[in-house]
Amino acid sequence: MAKIVLLVVAFLLSTFFFKKAAGTLNPGKLNIVSFIYYVFMLQTFTGTFLVALGLDGHYTLAYLLDKETGCVNLINVITIIAILFPLSIVIIQKMLKVEVKKQYDKFLQQKVQLCHSKCCYCFLLMLSCISILLLIGLLYKIGYIPIWKLFFAGGNFDSSIERTRISTIYFLHPYITNILVLTSIPILSYISFVYALVTKEKKWYALTGILFVASIIVKTYKFEKSPMLFYLAVLLLIYIYYKGEIRLRYMVPIGIGMVGVLCLLYEVLGFNGNILDVYNGPLGRTLYTEVGTLAYHLELFPQTFGFLKGRSFTPTVLKMLGIEPELHIRSAKLVMAFYGSERVYDNTAGVMNTLFVGEAYANWGYWGVFFSVVWVAFVISCMMAIIMKLKKTPSIIAFFAFITIKMGMMLEGGFCDFVYNFEMVYVALIISIIYIIFERENRFLNMALQKISKTRGYTHRWLRKCKKK
Repeated sequence: MAKIVLLVVAFLLSTFFFKKAAGTLNPGKLNIVSFIYYVFMLQTFTGTFLVALGLDGHYTLAYLLDKETGCVNLINVITIIAILFPLSIVIIQKMLKVEVKKQYDKFLQQKVQLCHSKCCYCFLLMLSCISILLLIGLLYKIGYIPIWKLFFAGGNFDSSIERTRISTIYFLHPYITNILVLTSIPILSYISFVYALVTKEKKWYALTGILFVASIIVKTYKFEKSPMLFYLAVLLLIYIYYKGEIRLRYMVPIGIGMVGVLCLLYEVLGFNGNILDVYNGPLGRTLYTEVGTLAYHLELFPQTFGFLKGRSFTPTVLKMLGIEPELHIRSAKLVMAFYGSERVYDNTAGVMNTLFVGEAYANWGYWGVFFSVVWVAFVISCMMAIIMKLKKTPSIIAFFAFITIKMGMMLEGGFCDFVYNFEMVYVALIISIIYIIFERENRFLNMALQKISKTRGYTHRWLRKCKKK
């Protein structure tokens, strides 16, 4: 009973601080902080609360070596994180002198500003053509279109084995596949979608439609379920940031529709159980997997494996720290190798992701947990502060929506992603180029366009003279 009371108090305090940090918890006005609140409450806190109630029959918890101690440690850590995490965001916002509610409302109410949309269209069209051609090359090497295979696969088709095979396939070079295909196509679709909403021009709608189809192919090319759902969520957020708000009565059917898409993906991927079973299918995956894996981290380190001491950083960061890149290992992969050895042996295993504090604990213990909470709160606060001070342009709207969903995904990925993430750096670079060159008053671009305009004028006058002669 004491555990239940403790968690209820933690929930109330957490909600209070999250609301203060986000400015609003209205689902129709989602931002980075409020989206993280809903992800944390759904994927971590609710599962922990169910464990405290004794509903601990999920398969992940069954693998704990000492289940009782593991569940107690889990409840204690989540209780502290639920309060400390949003409180840290509030404190850092105070230090940065950020008035979130006021600034966020101002951002939502602004009109979207355009400057050189025609030039931007030519630039995005060129990048889109390159990326889609590379996607066609990748699909040729795979041998089929994965999303088509989802609905029309034969009886002997095994998506888990195919996922492992496809993960080793690339076109020309792994960097080309990862950057110009898997990352660029969705980002280009986000930006073109905003331009289509703002300009309402047919050419933008056409480009958006082509990139939308290509993005769906990209997000399902390894037969994963959540990437497509998160892609659709970014499009929804873009619409929210463009309009300023979506009323709650519209958000409810949209949410039900997205849940329906997730259930459909489970169905076509061969899930045979009860879709409403709390321990299996989408409910079990959502409520218990991250919770059980966090308990694994707390049990496995340092009793079985010593603390990793920073080895979970990417090879790029390890080089900067003077550590051999070959020593790189993510705690999620090590946990899968220990607890999910059957799937590892079958070559169908991936990693066991959990709340970001799990990776921090695996590397530095409870000091790592405390530092990771403060660091992630700092990153989120800075992102919110920077974006809300920029002009509301199509690329900034697209970036804000992407960052919001990406941060929510990273929350359940690993702490080291908040220190360095190549995808975030690349997307920020693309957005910066578009924002600086095409969405602000650019003296050099204006001069070039004026020269082109004058040249066209001279050409037209010369042609008219020729006709008269």
